[in-house]
Amino acid sequence: MAQIGKGRVMVSGSSNMSVLFGSTKWVYDGKETKSNSTSGFSLTPQVSYFFTNNLAVGAAFNLEHQNSDDNDGTSFFIGPVARYYFAGEKIKPFGEAMIGFGSADWGNKYNVFGLNLNAGASYFFNDHFALDAALGYHHRGYTDSDDSKRKQKDNNFGLMVSFTVLF
Repeated sequence: MAQIGKGRVMVSGSSNMSVLFGSTKWVYDGKETKSNSTSGFSLTPQVSYFFTNNLAVGAAFNLEHQNSDDNDGTSFFIGPVARYYFAGEKIKPFGEAMIGFGSADWGNKYNVFGLNLNAGASYFFNDHFALDAALGYHHRGYTDSDDSKRKQKDNNFGLMVSFTVLF
């Protein structure tokens, strides 16, 4: 329990290296104009504090690049993140959620809303270092900065791998 006890600080960085797969839909004035498949990668460093045993809450920054059939784009957002660890010794299952707001460039400039939901497990080497692996669902909602009727929606599934350091 010492690894994830109240008062500890957790720093982690995840990499979803080219394992996000899903779909993109472009919508104008509420009507879908086209849809295609996407793939990409993201990097998500985060810092969290254990307010109670097993529950860490903090902030995360997400940088993401996606490719679709006829377009590609980069987005970033920042927001709160929460991770809850379930019982275990060296291997501890967890659930994690992050929401955030930021901006993106898909040829046009967009405001972005992001939601990440991950379920996985951490392997603790000792009280200070862990390796995390999780499956995740990532939703992105984009609204064109110049034309609020132009929107884009991404829904992706992927594999997250990260290293965690606890202080």
